[in-house]
Amino acid sequence: MFTLQELEHALRALLASGGVEIIEDGRRQPVVGQLHWEMLAFGGEPRIHLWCEQWNLVRSIQQVDELSENRIVLSVRRFGRRTPGRIELIAQGQATIPRRLSRAVFLHRFRSLLEEGFPDDRLVHLVMASDLEHSFSGAHARGIQVRGPRGFALVGVGGEEESPVVDGILTTGLLWYDWLRRRAKPWVLAGLRVFVPRGHSLGLALRLRGLRQELTIQLYEYDPEQWRLRPVDVRDTGNLQTELSPLRQTQLLLEQARSLVERIQRLVPDAIDAAVVPGRAEVAIRVRGLEIARWRGGQCLYGYPERNRELTEQNWSRFARWVKGVAARRHPAARDRQNRYYRAQAERWLEAMILREPTTVEAQLRPEFLYAQVPAWVGGDRGVIDLLGVTRSGRLAVFELKVNESLHLPLQALDYWTTVYLHQKQDQFRRYGYFPGVELQEKPPLLYLVAPALRFHSTLEMILQYFSPEVEVICVGLREDWRNGLRVVHRHWATRRSVSGSRK
Repeated sequence: MFTLQELEHALRALLASGGVEIIEDGRRQPVVGQLHWEMLAFGGEPRIHLWCEQWNLVRSIQQVDELSENRIVLSVRRFGRRTPGRIELIAQGQATIPRRLSRAVFLHRFRSLLEEGFPDDRLVHLVMASDLEHSFSGAHARGIQVRGPRGFALVGVGGEEESPVVDGILTTGLLWYDWLRRRAKPWVLAGLRVFVPRGHSLGLALRLRGLRQELTIQLYEYDPEQWRLRPVDVRDTGNLQTELSPLRQTQLLLEQARSLVERIQRLVPDAIDAAVVPGRAEVAIRVRGLEIARWRGGQCLYGYPERNRELTEQNWSRFARWVKGVAARRHPAARDRQNRYYRAQAERWLEAMILREPTTVEAQLRPEFLYAQVPAWVGGDRGVIDLLGVTRSGRLAVFELKVNESLHLPLQALDYWTTVYLHQKQDQFRRYGYFPGVELQEKPPLLYLVAPALRFHSTLEMILQYFSPEVEVICVGLREDWRNGLRVVHRHWATRRSVSGSRK
């Protein structure tokens, strides 16, 4: 979540950059003449006032969803309406109205695909619109198919969508299924059907391994050109190829860069660390998690955000002054909380703090065996695990870190848990040099979700109830001002209720 001060700062920057397009609930508001704005407060409730020559609007701000250089997204409420809406302020030329047109085309074709593919089922509802109140994405189609007294929830995604949107379909699916499960009368909800473009089913099938077996989920692929359906057997993921990066490669690279890293560390003691870049023979040098330089084969390039200067003895003094300046700005006591060094890569800052004090988050961890940004391959796709550790009893522990609310946190974390469990069952951690001298338990890994206490999404517990009982989830809530020092304000083993149904 973002503060109103951050919103005001971003609004000034966006309007100063040139023309701005306004889109409210998918409809463009034409800006005639100059766009004006102000922030208001009535009874402690923040409101935004936008106006130009032809229109004037005031909306109550419920939440600031996105702030970036070219885009601001607000969840708002219009007076007299109970359901929330959405306002987007987008830099000229960056609007995504054509994507909405492609979604309308997809929805039309998807309806025909469902009617042809399930001739004995009746499609009684199909919609593709954002519903912020229930966290339903406007990028995913949602519907109900019924046959007699039984109904199936369904979700589908278009082939024109970017990979993160496709990957997020299961989150929308579980939210939609759970909502319908309580409201789909007079039908008995039998399960969930998920429809994805060709080539996207393997990742979903792997993710389904971590959900409850009694939950009926049917997975289908469709051909975006021929518009033909193919059912996917989620139990058959083939002979998966899995691979870890050998730890000795990481250690060798760090040893080669050690003299330079130690020299930079002496500039700002306790603020500099180094990590191997996942999948590359390079070492990232970081100030409280912020990458400022990268070493490769004896050469070091530095700068932020672009690393475009080579570090030499001739410019070492200038580099040293710059590093100290970055460290001063990226400091818990920094006065300017809006500067780019302070705000950038916040999750890496949190990661760096946990690496220094791992037992603050989990007292049973062995601090000498905590690995960051571990590259892992499953089925040809590469993933990077935030933190991987082991308890004193020898049980693996997977950590997923977030500093802002994320609807997709549970299922993203489940991906990493599944990846680690696959490698564990194939004994790859021992073979590739991880956890030397530790007798690892055969139990599935523990899964830790770590975030500021108020930044867990409201849907978290609902989604976790669909996780398999073998996925033991521990939610760790940190103090909001975590940069000033790690302090756990709540820790609990997430509770998951049983869900009726079965997987097919």
